[in-house]
Amino acid sequence: MMIKVDIDRAAEILVQSIYQSDKQTAREWGISTKTIQNYRKRMSEDDSLSIAFQRKRELVESSWVDKIGGALLKTINFIERASEEMDTSDPEALHAVTGSFKILAQTDIARMMINARYGNILENREGTGNGNEIHAASKVIDAQVSKDS
Repeated sequence: MMIKVDIDRAAEILVQSIYQSDKQTAREWGISTKTIQNYRKRMSEDDSLSIAFQRKRELVESSWVDKIGGALLKTINFIERASEEMDTSDPEALHAVTGSFKILAQTDIARMMINARYGNILENREGTGNGNEIHAASKVIDAQVSKDS
C-alpha cells in the first residue's frame, strides 16, 4: 500500500529538482533528499504523479523551450563570427571565445543529463530524439561522479 502523498506538491518538487540539486530543492521545501528520491521512484509506479509531473514540467518549460534552439543557434553564430574576427594575439579575446565555447558545451551536457534523469521530452517535442543521448549522458554523469569522489 502506497503512502498518501500530495500529488501536486510532489510533482512540483520533482520539476524543481530538474533545475537545481536535490539538496537545494529539499532545503527549500523543508524535506529530505530521500523524500525526493522516493518521489522519483513513486513516479515510475504512480500514473497520477507521473501525469502531474509531466503537466507541471511542460508548463515550466513552455515559456523557454520553444526559444532555446534559436537562442543557442544565435549564440553559436555569434561565437563563430567573434572567433573569425578576433585578434588571435589578444589573450583576452582568446579567453572570451574559449570561455563561451565551454559554456555552450556545459549547456549541452546539462541538457543531456536532464534528459537522462527525466526522459527526453525536449527531443520528443521536436522529434529529434535518437536514444543515444541517454547513454552518452549516463557516461558523463558517471565520469563526473568518479571525478567528484
